[in-house]
Amino acid sequence: MPTIKDLARIAGVSIGTVSNVINNKSSVTEESRRKVEEAIRLTDYKVNLHARGMILKKSFNIGLVVPSILDPFFPKLADVIEQECEKLDMNVILSSSNYSPDREIDKIEQMLAKNVDGIILIPESDRNRSYVAGLLEKETPLVLLARRYNDLRAPYVVADNRKTAEDGINYLLGKGYDSIGFLVSPLMNTADEDRLAGIQNWKNNHSEAAVSIHYCAPLPVHDRKHSMEHQLSQGYEKGLELIRDQRLPRAVFANNDYIALGFMKACTESSIRLPDDVALLGVSRQFPKELLSTELSSFDPHSEIMGSEAVRILKELMDHPERGDESTHHIEIGMSLIEGMTT
Repeated sequence: MPTIKDLARIAGVSIGTVSNVINNKSSVTEESRRKVEEAIRLTDYKVNLHARGMILKKSFNIGLVVPSILDPFFPKLADVIEQECEKLDMNVILSSSNYSPDREIDKIEQMLAKNVDGIILIPESDRNRSYVAGLLEKETPLVLLARRYNDLRAPYVVADNRKTAEDGINYLLGKGYDSIGFLVSPLMNTADEDRLAGIQNWKNNHSEAAVSIHYCAPLPVHDRKHSMEHQLSQGYEKGLELIRDQRLPRAVFANNDYIALGFMKACTESSIRLPDDVALLGVSRQFPKELLSTELSSFDPHSEIMGSEAVRILKELMDHPERGDESTHHIEIGMSLIEGMTT
């Protein structure tokens, strides 16, 4: 098994230079770095993270807490984060809060007890805002992902949900649909709130346009672990209601793809054709087109960008915790519209 001394001999540099390259320090010339990296490749050298952690007082582990591993959106983010961490010789400890604020805190505390170097948190809601504020006061390296907390100066990477809402309305109007209904999911987090705020802001500035808002029944706070089933059901029920009451707009903009799929089911059962009778647009692109009978038009939140940005910011915070409230650590990523067969 090769050692650092072997790498230094093969590369023709000092042991200190090899150590600096392995620990990614900047005080190494490009030529020396290239030689060491070539020696690592030739010998298939593996960094002993435990020994390295003992020296640097780091675990090279980060914690990732997601609301659910059943929602396709969150595992997709987790996969990106794991790939990005591998590039940095870091491991990811994944846990699900299962939409429970108490479980969310328990999982974070367990990770901190294992001396993780930092945490990426996708909040289940805003109910643990004060707890997270306490972590930030202790300078715990932490990044919020996909959702943020209002009025809390925490590092975050989120989608630009307000702009997405306005872009969706403008897109449907541009396609010639003269009446649009926005189907709102239960407002469980800031992503939902921001999309609704974007719609309301658009309506305030365009009073002449026929844009209506249709609210789904709220999900009980204690039952959020069933949010996916609830939103599918509510999209379906709201669709049946609009069809039955003859209030179906020319286009429907669903707050997320679960509501959109529920609405699509209602249309299918009622012999309503997409997009001939009504157009349908979703958000988050959670379902591959191969799984749908009709490919849904939806906004792509760019999980790969969100995940990589979260890891980048967390690494900066772990290396420089004093930079925790820099404006460069507040990232909003624009979504891209992917047209399917429903618009």
